[in-house]
Amino acid sequence: MKKISRLIGLFGSLFLVLTTTGCVTKESLDSSSSEVDTSVYVGLGTFKGLEAYCWRENETWACGLMSGTNRIKTTAEINALTGITLSKMKEVLQTYTNPEVQVLPLFVSRACQDSELSDRNSSLQNHPEIISYLYSQLGLTDDGYIATPSTVSSHALIVDPSSWNNLKRPLEGSYPAGSWIEATTYVLMDADLDLYLNGSLASTSYMFQSENAWTYHFQMPDKDSLVSFVVSSPSYTTFEDAYSWSKGLTEDDISEIDYVGSEFDIGPGGMNTYYHGDSLSDKAAFLSYAQDHLLCETTKAMTCGGYSETYCITVKGTRHSLYLNWNSLDNKYLTSKKLAKPSVFDYLSFIPYNGFRLWDQSHKIGRYIEDGSFFSDIHFVEFTYESAPSLLGSYFDFGYGISFIDGKHFKYGSKYYLIVSEQDFSSYLNG
Repeated sequence: MKKISRLIGLFGSLFLVLTTTGCVTKESLDSSSSEVDTSVYVGLGTFKGLEAYCWRENETWACGLMSGTNRIKTTAEINALTGITLSKMKEVLQTYTNPEVQVLPLFVSRACQDSELSDRNSSLQNHPEIISYLYSQLGLTDDGYIATPSTVSSHALIVDPSSWNNLKRPLEGSYPAGSWIEATTYVLMDADLDLYLNGSLASTSYMFQSENAWTYHFQMPDKDSLVSFVVSSPSYTTFEDAYSWSKGLTEDDISEIDYVGSEFDIGPGGMNTYYHGDSLSDKAAFLSYAQDHLLCETTKAMTCGGYSETYCITVKGTRHSLYLNWNSLDNKYLTSKKLAKPSVFDYLSFIPYNGFRLWDQSHKIGRYIEDGSFFSDIHFVEFTYESAPSLLGSYFDFGYGISFIDGKHFKYGSKYYLIVSEQDFSSYLNG
């Protein structure tokens, strides 16, 4: 399975700031391809610009628009926006005709958190192709201005027959030259899949959080082109080279160690456990482990079989990741050499799971919930009752089954849990 470092913290949303000093002409938009009334986003006040937000929804993009202000918008305002497609938002932006309109893309999550609004660019530093794709789809120039519509030549895009089964959704047969294209494939176990365009590597895969798909972005050449997907071979290096950042460290160099791990059932519906630590004993345990097991010259194969434990060590302001799998390709069992978890337990969280039902008390009518990304936002701890509590009739057919006591308390398997996060199940039980 793809390592967690390849997941995009983009949980989904794009923040755009549009600045303009002119007026807007409100024109009617063709909404025949969307059930959402796009006119609500036309003719907004632009004295301080406009703000558009885009997020991932059902493995594609949706977005909304707001008037700009000097203040940062609240998460409630952002999360309340009704989403329209990127193509529809492009039509909306074309109604703002002043040439000084500028669009600056910045990402937050959906549902976004307050902490993200002050540092919205961090998740995109390693993925400029996502910005390029959204600029292209929203009809923006490279400088972020709304482009004047023009006619450019289109060319055929042919998918290599050997790659047809990799695609989760088919691509169009042709695209305008210079446009950016998004492709999605099924996830492979124990291997990577790279996108090649006309025989050259064009994009490596990455995964939006909660999506069971690999995503790629690439630019259409000014000619007919062939796209194919190639399984990439694992690369080999030594532990010493791979973890050279841990050489020569002292306790004073490490500010914190964070941990997320799943000791069993690492697939959707399983649980992750979160810890952190900054004590001298936490730091000393890591330094001892690094000296004995990381800084050695033995050959290391790329690990496979899904990640089970991830440690993030903050060294002099920089976060480094250490992944411990059940085993590596050369059958060296890394987890037989245990690194102690940090000392402070934080919470448990479900690994997101899509496509399940909330059953009512009759157990005959199930409300289908397609997007289970909200599960990662629900944090909980084990909770003990003196006597078994009464359970509500409603339950999720999720994993081992979630039976509810109320929105903040539930039973999963044979254990009871208390939700400690702001996000809980109340809206689903009362909706």
